[in-house]
Amino acid sequence: MHPRKVIGMQDRTLEELENEYWGEPEFQSGLITACHRLRKKRLSEFTPGDLRIMTGQKISLTILMPLAIAVLKENPLAEGNYYPGDLLNVALEADSEWYQTHPALALQLAGIARKAVKQIHADPDDFPPADDLTVVLLETFERYFRTYSQDR
Repeated sequence: MHPRKVIGMQDRTLEELENEYWGEPEFQSGLITACHRLRKKRLSEFTPGDLRIMTGQKISLTILMPLAIAVLKENPLAEGNYYPGDLLNVALEADSEWYQTHPALALQLAGIARKAVKQIHADPDDFPPADDLTVVLLETFERYFRTYSQDR
């Protein structure tokens, strides 16, 4: 599905857009229950945390990744409930096969990740260089650049 089409369908749910209804979860874990619930939620009501959950589970990436990218363009270090940059971190690790078939979106994410790296380096109080979180974010970004950046 083209990203512009997705942006115009935000009043619908994943179930409606994909015409696929999962029913009730067969296993009652918090994550599985959340994924089932989010498939019934209007896209316009998705939070960065909702996008983090679903993209992290590689669910409906064709619909949700353009929405995640729109959020990340506004704030590369958008927080999806855990830490600044968690949405970008999950988006960058979503699915290499998906990125191969959506190279324009992969390049957009590389540009967003570059902005995030600049923000991290510009704010050592919030992102201390030796902090585990800072190290993990920068390693994820670097792995992604090596794979998807035009200037590799």
